[in-house]
Amino acid sequence: MQRLKPLNDYIFGKTFGEKGDEEQLLSLLNAILAKKKHKRLVKIEIVEHRIFTAEVAKDKTSILDIRAAAEDGMRINIEVQLRDYGNMDRRSLFYWSREFASGLDKGGDYSQLANVIAINIVNFEAVSVEDFHTVFH
Repeated sequence: MQRLKPLNDYIFGKTFGEKGDEEQLLSLLNAILAKKKHKRLVKIEIVEHRIFTAEVAKDKTSILDIRAAAEDGMRINIEVQLRDYGNMDRRSLFYWSREFASGLDKGGDYSQLANVIAINIVNFEAVSVEDFHTVFH
């Protein structure tokens, strides 16, 4: 029997991205972010609304693989991409910026914007510049 690939979008989302998967997602995030004992994430909410719809004509719709919020308000976006389409840097920044900007209501104070972490799990070299904080495993 052929083994299912854990980084398949559907399987990854079913394992880490649905209500009830918070414990698994917490473990994954603390491992990826190398959170130590006193700085570990302790509570996470999985945000099931993962689609940023186009707001104006010709705008791009974004579908996030996993979207979560930590108890301190920090937002987390996890994207899994196994094939290199040559656009991961821009795609990641686009998804991050959508998540960041969605945290502010019209007329809101910019100081109220939450921190946003974008995590990309890829099967290729996605970033080759030193200006980014990267962790590779």
